[in-house]
Amino acid sequence: MKNLASPSLSKLSLLLQMETTTKQPKKKKWVLPLVISLILSSLVVITSFFTPKGFIPFYQPTPVTPKPVFIESKLKPASLRVNPVPRIAYLISGSTGDGESLKRTLRALYHPLNQYVVHLDLEASPTERLELVNFVRSDPVFVELGNVRVIVHANLVTYRGPTMVSNTLHAAAILLKEGGDWDWFINLSASDYPLVTQDDFLHTLSTIPRHLNFIEHTSDIGWKESQRARPVIIDPGLYSSKKSDVFWASEQRNIPTAFKLFTGSAWMMLSRPFIEFCIWGWDNLPRTVLMYYANFLSSPEGYFHTVICNVEEFRNTTVNHDLHFISWDTPPKQHPHFLTNDDFQRMVESNSPFARKFGHNEAVLDKIDTELLGRAAHGFVPSGWLKVNNGVNTNTSISDYTIGNVTDLRPGEGAERIQQLIKVQCFQLRDTRTAHSRRYFYVSATVLRGDVVDWVEATTSFFEQDSRPIMLFDGVCNLCNGGVKFVRDNDRKRNIRFEALQSESGKKLLQRSGRAPDDISSVVLVEKERSYIKSEAVLKIMEYLDLPFPQLALFLQFVPLFLWNFMYDNVADNRYTVFGRSESCEL
Repeated sequence: MKNLASPSLSKLSLLLQMETTTKQPKKKKWVLPLVISLILSSLVVITSFFTPKGFIPFYQPTPVTPKPVFIESKLKPASLRVNPVPRIAYLISGSTGDGESLKRTLRALYHPLNQYVVHLDLEASPTERLELVNFVRSDPVFVELGNVRVIVHANLVTYRGPTMVSNTLHAAAILLKEGGDWDWFINLSASDYPLVTQDDFLHTLSTIPRHLNFIEHTSDIGWKESQRARPVIIDPGLYSSKKSDVFWASEQRNIPTAFKLFTGSAWMMLSRPFIEFCIWGWDNLPRTVLMYYANFLSSPEGYFHTVICNVEEFRNTTVNHDLHFISWDTPPKQHPHFLTNDDFQRMVESNSPFARKFGHNEAVLDKIDTELLGRAAHGFVPSGWLKVNNGVNTNTSISDYTIGNVTDLRPGEGAERIQQLIKVQCFQLRDTRTAHSRRYFYVSATVLRGDVVDWVEATTSFFEQDSRPIMLFDGVCNLCNGGVKFVRDNDRKRNIRFEALQSESGKKLLQRSGRAPDDISSVVLVEKERSYIKSEAVLKIMEYLDLPFPQLALFLQFVPLFLWNFMYDNVADNRYTVFGRSESCEL
């Protein structure tokens, strides 16, 4: 029996071995191609989403006649001018009793390359407005060069209502129609005064990109939501010939959802392409926002800011500064102090090209004329364009002069001060509409504010002993505090430091990053050489964490940045409503 079983068992074992050896090669033949095909097909699908022509370079699809698109998508901002020396279009406006101040400001700002519109509103008497017209029409320089215009049909302007915005748009339209080629538009009042010569100013502006818009702005409207955005006001200046205060409707309105509200300073320097968009805009947003701000208290502090920050073509052209030195009252900073000789040194140290608010014939104006502008009473600021005849000093009298080379700029110390204020040549603004592009805020390009000379220099101590990046977060936001805890738990090497946006250190680091000190709308990661905001900051923070977050951040960078920022903005805008506030900061 043993002998009979043994051959049977050996045959069965042999058959099993043969079956095993014959099946294994078959398995190897189909598993490996399947894995490879899955990987390749995944790559093709992924690249088809994020590249215009897909993964296969030699594949050229058959051209298809494009479907009709909205006309707005075919219209773009006008091309920039190529004048070697930039030209400024100024609006100088005033009200009753401002006639002499307006004339003085005009002379201090005058340069033949620039264009000027001056306006005294309807509250000024007909005599005062007529004196301004005669002043412009009788000045031989203005007559010869023809670059000063008076708004004869005066508007009624109230700062608290929308009439100031209407007046600004009116002046901009005149300058677009009659002012020839100019590069930037600046709105000033008779209470403003320059701290540098126009030679200084134009010389400095000739070195920076002309698409930039200098407009102080923030999306954190704070108390203005309840006191300005929700109330509905009516400005009688829109339909009355006499100035009176605004009155309030009994009902309130919701915060807009069709666009995001921004607020900031009412004084700004705007590029010509953006002004053309506001006046001739192919998109209806400028008109829609204008209608909304018709019932908004202090609309000059929000209209242009909201338009520019809601338009893709312009939102990345903003520099968060209004080019002014202003001595504000205590919060909420709504009423500027009148400047005196006591403020002179702070004005100079601010490096700002303009200052406000000045009283009529204030003594400090004489000091500015003498020490900063080199201008005597009733004269122009000395420059290469104004030549002296027969030994006559044209700085004190314009009865004997000739107009020389208008492009002969003679910058002085004022140009050096502005260059300290504006280091725009270090900006790297990239088109955020592409999938892999990024917008970096280089700290060396920070636009400095107030009476601080250099925010980069002022915050060097943060990185002298410790070069680790600093994460700035909203200290009273439950979601943000949770994010800080998450980062701490997943950062065993302690690569990241933390600081609340609301702290004094946080405000300084915000300004180092080119943002307003009260802007708590985004998390910010501040490195020694640059700063990141919104979703870019989140992705960069992930690179500093423990595994697998750096690898995950690398993979997520393939998603277009505008999609990340869209999701980020929606979460940030509703973070208090959904997650609530905390009484104390995580730190």
